[in-house]
Amino acid sequence: MPLTAQTSAGIRVFAPELDEKKQDFFCRFCDQPMVFIDAELKIKHFRHKAEALCDFETETEEHERYKLLVYQSLKSKGIAEVFLEHRVGKFIADIYLKKDKFCDIAFEIQATNYSPVKYEEKIRSYAFRKLLVVYIFVGDGFCNEVKQNIYSLKEIEKKIFVQKEYCDTVIGCYLDSDYAIIPSFKEKLAKGRIGHCTHRFIMDYNETKRLPLSDYLDNVLRYYIYKPFKPPQCNHNETNYEKYIRQPIRYKEVCLMCGKFIKWLPNKEAIAKGFML
Repeated sequence: MPLTAQTSAGIRVFAPELDEKKQDFFCRFCDQPMVFIDAELKIKHFRHKAEALCDFETETEEHERYKLLVYQSLKSKGIAEVFLEHRVGKFIADIYLKKDKFCDIAFEIQATNYSPVKYEEKIRSYAFRKLLVVYIFVGDGFCNEVKQNIYSLKEIEKKIFVQKEYCDTVIGCYLDSDYAIIPSFKEKLAKGRIGHCTHRFIMDYNETKRLPLSDYLDNVLRYYIYKPFKPPQCNHNETNYEKYIRQPIRYKEVCLMCGKFIKWLPNKEAIAKGFML
C-alpha cells in the first residue's frame, strides 16, 4: 500500500493530500501503472493495477498508519528535508530525513517480523552509507507497551535493545498510539537458576522511558553516532546503473548494497541498454 506515486509528467504525489484524482499514476520504483484508492475508513493510498515485480513490500494498514504519523510529525518540525518511501540502494526506507550538518536518517516502521537475514542486509546497506537507522516497532507482534511481564524478544529487538550489536548506528523504540517507549531490559535467570535465558527478558521500569512521539523525534534529530557499526566488507555482487545528472549525460555502475562507484558505462553500452543520452 504505497502512499506515494508519480504522474505521467514525473511529478511525485502523496495520496492523503491528492487533489487531482483523475489522472494516470505510476509506481515510483517499478514504473508500472497504479490506481488511487480513495478510502474513507482506511488511509488513502495507491496500489498496482496488476501484479508487478516491485521492490515495494506489502504493508499492513497498521504499518501505513504509523508511517504516516511519523512522517507528518517530522515534516511539522520544518528543520530538514523529509521523504516518504525513499529508495536507498536496493531497499526502500519508509521515511528518509536528509540533514545538512549530520548524517542522514532512515526510519523503518516495523509491524511484522522478518527473518534475521533480511534485517542484516538492510542494516548493512544503510551502515555502508553512514546513515543513522531508527527502527520503530508497532503492533502486537513486538513488545510495544510497558507491562509487568517477562518478554520474549524477537532477534532484532534483542540485537538493538539488549546486545547493542549495531553500536550507535541503529537505535529504536516501540510506538504505542502517539507515545514512544524506549525500553531497558534485564536478563532473566534460566530455569533452575543456572545461567540466563537467551530470548526472555525482564523490563527495567526504572530505566524504561515513555515520552510523546514528537519529543522522541527531537531526540533522534539531535542524536550523534559516536561509535558506528562497521559491516563486513562488501563484495559488490549486485550492481545497478545510475544517471550522472551533470553534462555531458553519462551512466555509472554502482553497488546496490554499499553504493560504491564501480565504473563508467560506455555510451555505446548505455544506448544498447535503452538509456537516453
